[in-house]
Amino acid sequence: MLTPDYVPKQLSENVFFDKSEQLVVIYLDRISISLDLSEFLNFLEGLIDAKKMLISDTDIAIGTYEENDKIKKQLIILPDAEDLN
Repeated sequence: MLTPDYVPKQLSENVFFDKSEQLVVIYLDRISISLDLSEFLNFLEGLIDAKKMLISDTDIAIGTYEENDKIKKQLIILPDAEDLN
């Protein structure tokens, strides 16, 4: 049972672990996804597989930019050679 002072543990900027409910909660903009521990592990494995596939694609590269004094990464689609000067 939750007490008034209970606060889920923050695992990263957008991910929290609610031990009392055994849930991992992911916040993305205006939505949240709540997964039990086994669902979270399966979801994570799927994301890792998708990331591997994307970064192995020769049409995609990892770019970086700075936001609020932090270096962030993003996937970018490389332009076709014929689209370049």
